[in-house]
Amino acid sequence: MNVYLKNILRFCIIILLQVLILNKITLRWWNEPSGFPIFIPYVYPLFILLLPFETSVWALLIMGFLLGVSIDSFMNTAGMHAFATILLAYLRTNVLSALLPRNLSEYAGQQPSIKSMGWMPFLVYSSFLIVLHHLVFFTIELWNFSNIGFLMLKERNFTDKADFDYAPIDFEDAMDSYERVLEVVGEISGDIIAPNAESIDAEGPQVVDGRVIYARGTQENLDALIKAGLLGITLPRRFGGLNFP
Repeated sequence: MNVYLKNILRFCIIILLQVLILNKITLRWWNEPSGFPIFIPYVYPLFILLLPFETSVWALLIMGFLLGVSIDSFMNTAGMHAFATILLAYLRTNVLSALLPRNLSEYAGQQPSIKSMGWMPFLVYSSFLIVLHHLVFFTIELWNFSNIGFLMLKERNFTDKADFDYAPIDFEDAMDSYERVLEVVGEISGDIIAPNAESIDAEGPQVVDGRVIYARGTQENLDALIKAGLLGITLPRRFGGLNFP
């Protein structure tokens, strides 16, 4: 089979495998997942790793970009996969050159494998680059710099802690507070709002003596949100809100 057709088919198959099967597998490898992303096994970098030895750096970068953007488009990850895959593609040639005894041009017509490299070099090559790819991707996903910057701006260097005992004292405390509030929101949504949805649609609001009367379920929803202090969730604390971003 033509090498170009073979790699095009491999490109399509590995994307379908990642998107349709592996993206459905979610793993939690910590006891307290708060603040950590769900781990999804990503095998699509193998496409870059298994390209022929003589593939030029510019070709690797282009294919790394196309592969990463393709995964980003399915996962709505805004270039994070593209960045990690381009970095992997850029470093591939250097890692191979460091592990192999001969120049890469002398391996014409071959691709990285146990047969062409041996067990240990191939294991070091593949594991190092895949771990690096995952490390870069999950670091970007976990530490979203735009969110951190916006949070710092919103909290004004956490000066509210002097006036409000429930204000966070630092970034970690703020993230913990947000996680706890989101848990409360989830409980209200699941225990109160969702069960009321059908009756609200059936009853609907009414106008009585020129005033709008909510459906009973709507009023129950609002009462629950007010009781939890969530109606002013994005308002500054001096106005009774929670100062959420």
